[in-house]
Amino acid sequence: MNWQAELRKLLPIQDLDREIDALSAERQGLLGAAQEMVLERELHARRTRASHVEAELAATERQQRLAELERQSQEVERERATRRLYGGEVRAPRDLEGLQKNIAGSEQRISDLETTILEAMEQADTLRQRLQTVRAAVTQAAAVLEKHRQTRRQRLAALDGRLPLLVAQRDTVAARVDGVALREYGRVRRGAHDGVGVVRAESGRCTGCQVEFAPLVRERLRDPEQRVTCEHCGRLLVVE
Repeated sequence: MNWQAELRKLLPIQDLDREIDALSAERQGLLGAAQEMVLERELHARRTRASHVEAELAATERQQRLAELERQSQEVERERATRRLYGGEVRAPRDLEGLQKNIAGSEQRISDLETTILEAMEQADTLRQRLQTVRAAVTQAAAVLEKHRQTRRQRLAALDGRLPLLVAQRDTVAARVDGVALREYGRVRRGAHDGVGVVRAESGRCTGCQVEFAPLVRERLRDPEQRVTCEHCGRLLVVE
């Protein structure tokens, strides 16, 4: 068998095999959806932050409403005590003193509640601004995830269309190669870390590992009927 002639036929097969391997690996990566899971976790984290801010804002607004209701109640109590104090209904000094204390207590409580309401309003404004920011981040993360999903689906569809064509093309080319050479190529290729089983011999060296040939290898390469492999990397050598 003319090994050199058969090995030259294997060069386009090897190009196809490397492309098939690369696209198959890409397809497996897309099916694994590792990047999509990262984006999903990021979206979940942002939604969780938004939920926390929403809950904090709701609690602050509830605190403000309760303080406002209590202030109204204190204002009603103060007005009632003030009417009794100045309406002439109460004349006993002890009762008058008690009403004055009630009014003073209501006024102090109203003042404290107004401070609480003001603080709650300020905190609520801050939380609304923060919520707007985190919601925008959620929207952005959701858009990135959806775009990634669309791109992934489109790429998978392209790969699913391309790979069968490459495999069919390889089968057509492989049918013209001697079976022994094809099997030997497959064996060597499986043992190569980069999936390259056939390399060119140029300028007295292996183009796969760049090691110069020993004199014996140079001599054997002159005989097209000999199967010659690189002594260093083990790949099949072809002279063009």
